Amino acid sequence: MLDDSDGPHTSGLQAIAENNFTLELSLVPPHVDNATPHIRAALPVYSSTGHRQTQGLVTKEQLFANIPCSERECNGAFEQMACFEMEEPRGCFIPSGQAKVQAWRAIMEEAALWSLDITGPLSVTQAVNIISQPNDLPRPLMKAVRDVTADKETRKQTTSFYDILTVPFLGTSQLEAMTQTRGVVSVSDFMAAWADLLPEKWRSKPDLELIKGQYVLTNDGRDITMAGTDVEQKDAGKAASSDKKSTLGAKRKWHEKFRASKKHA
Repeated sequence: MLDDSDGPHTSGLQAIAENNFTLELSLVPPHVDNATPHIRAALPVYSSTGHRQTQGLVTKEQLFANIPCSERECNGAFEQMACFEMEEPRGCFIPSGQAKVQAWRAIMEEAALWSLDITGPLSVTQAVNIISQPNDLPRPLMKAVRDVTADKETRKQTTSFYDILTVPFLGTSQLEAMTQTRGVVSVSDFMAAWADLLPEKWRSKPDLELIKGQYVLTNDGRDITMAGTDVEQKDAGKAASSDKKSTLGAKRKWHEKFRASKKHA
């Protein structure tokens, strides 16, 4: 019976829902890596040939608005991945490994043209000149690659490329470019190609420890591929299958020994 103060008692049903779920909030330390997977999922890849999608693009502002991370985390991840925003078509892109390598080569060529030591500080004008070379790559991409490998010293009004930033970035980019079509490459070929991207002063700097977590070694350490690729997963599957066969073989041998001892008895 339901009591209606403005009229007579009426009959009815009352349903009470009980929630057995508990929502627990946990603190997530701020870090640029928090935003990285969201950016990868949202943005298209700009390839070395310039092939790119023009539908469903988002601006940088729209991108950050839909990522559950702080503005600082989003911007840090965006810059670390050398992402860039174009005016036409309007939207943001993630450059492929080959595109990043091409952009860096263009920077090196321009530095050589102006007789600049890219391992030393550059003036504001010089920092602009090295990304001004006419080529098929968009200027925002050139700027993104320059900025991810260099730091600005505001007080001195200079820009400096640092090996601690440049060498790992180029190593990951080169590995991505080389394995994009082939899947795996030899470690020796990769290390040689990595060194070839660097100024003479830094050619001895490449070391796999600098890109730890970004690669997987296969074929007893002779070949290398990007972490998270199909090749890595297949290799892991083969290893698991091999271990399983080894275990089964051991069980059969134990069983045969047991059977033999039983017959002997």
